[in-house]
Amino acid sequence: MRHAGTAAAGADGGQRSSAPIAHTACTGAAENGGTADGGAADRSTEDRNTEDRGAEDGTARSRAHAELMGLIAGGQLSVGDKLSEVALAARLGVSRNTLREAFAALAADGLVERIPHRGVFVAEPTQREIAEIYRLRILLEAGALQWADGLDTAGLRAIVERGLAARSAGDHVGTAAANQDFHTAIVAAAGSRHADALMRRVSALMRLAFARASRLEDQFHARFAEGNLRVVELLERGDRAGAAASMRAYLDDARAELGALGDPPAPPGR
Repeated sequence: MRHAGTAAAGADGGQRSSAPIAHTACTGAAENGGTADGGAADRSTEDRNTEDRGAEDGTARSRAHAELMGLIAGGQLSVGDKLSEVALAARLGVSRNTLREAFAALAADGLVERIPHRGVFVAEPTQREIAEIYRLRILLEAGALQWADGLDTAGLRAIVERGLAARSAGDHVGTAAANQDFHTAIVAAAGSRHADALMRRVSALMRLAFARASRLEDQFHARFAEGNLRVVELLERGDRAGAAASMRAYLDDARAELGALGDPPAPPGR
């Protein structure tokens, strides 16, 4: 992943911290004023407390990871933004250690990168990574169109009509939102939380992939409103295989158009 720029990101707010758990050990009944069984019970309580705190930390890390991914997918954090630990920890209400763990998870997702001696930045996908994203989208979306039991054709038609109305009104934000909702709804039809999680990551990566092609993003969403309509019309005719093939074709077209832009430049200092 590459990044460009160093815009600061974050918001003011109070930071919440948590004190470490003190671990004690029982060395005998006499030292603890009780029986050996009492010492074992104390140790068991400590173990449970440690496990509970670990679960809480894991929940906070997962929440921070999800919220940061949402900020990227929603465009509040953009390619090249430097992520401030202090500001973001305060904004999300987590410790800086927890935030660093969330950063590590985002780096594994390909959404941020840590540059030694400089910090953590929102990343920009390379062309190879964009190609991988589109291969994943084809598997998820074409597969769901052909085989998902929960496909709601009427609901998809309503989303498409909303997107077409937004395009006619010159509402680029509304057009883009409808397009994203359309693709998300297709994957959701599979009824798999794992597929939904992958699609959330894909949405964030796609936002970053469009960073250098911002002038094309509105054109992409406007043009693919027609592609979405073709997919729905095929579904309404009962041609799920045709709908899947149509989706594959226009995702391939989008990948090729983004690929023609080439890789982003390497950031300074790398």
